[in-house]
Amino acid sequence: MAKRMMRSSGRRKRLPPLQGIGRAVVDYVMNSVALGGYPSCCTVDAIAKAMQRDPSRFRPTINKLVELGFLSMNETDEEIILPTIAALMHQDNDLSEAEAKRVLARLKRRR
Repeated sequence: MAKRMMRSSGRRKRLPPLQGIGRAVVDYVMNSVALGGYPSCCTVDAIAKAMQRDPSRFRPTINKLVELGFLSMNETDEEIILPTIAALMHQDNDLSEAEAKRVLARLKRRR
């Protein structure tokens, strides 16, 4: 019974399934993080261009992904898009929360 309680306390945040452009955006950001193209590729404008969308009409898509917990947005002068800890852990089931926090800290230092 103790094991069962430990599992529930280490529960991962469940993210809803994505389809269409939302899934493409999250995949694009995750691939950029994995392949090392981050952060130059992950501004709102750069992602919109990669997805062949108008940046002003693309912002609601980004905002929705932020609301759902997949992405976070650094609202500096460039609006850099970051994956969330939950999204990193969702992408790699073996990644612990501490490891995901280290990945995110490393990404933030690159800017």
